[in-house]
Amino acid sequence: MAAPAVLFRHRTIAGLVHDPITQVPDDTWGDVTGTIASRRVYGKGVGKRVVLGITDHRGATVIATLNADRLRHTPDAIFTTPGTQVRVTGNVRRLDGIPPTITAAGIAPADA
Repeated sequence: MAAPAVLFRHRTIAGLVHDPITQVPDDTWGDVTGTIASRRVYGKGVGKRVVLGITDHRGATVIATLNADRLRHTPDAIFTTPGTQVRVTGNVRRLDGIPPTITAAGIAPADA
């Protein structure tokens, strides 16, 4: 049995829907809600970026990347509080050899 895919909330002609991220077309704008399971920081200054592993309530995981510009607008508490529920908003990106990734435009506590 295949692992579940994270549900990605996005707008279609039918309205707001939740689809498995593996079935969402590239460059689709939307969001995913889950818990930060892992965090890696790369680079410094204007070249800094953070790669997050976000796990949803069903145990499915998605990768989200934030660049230095997005990090400036993100409260540090989101990354330092274990088990923080977050909502990541951005575009779905697909690259060869890795699962679908969200290029994040923003991250906020899930209840915000």
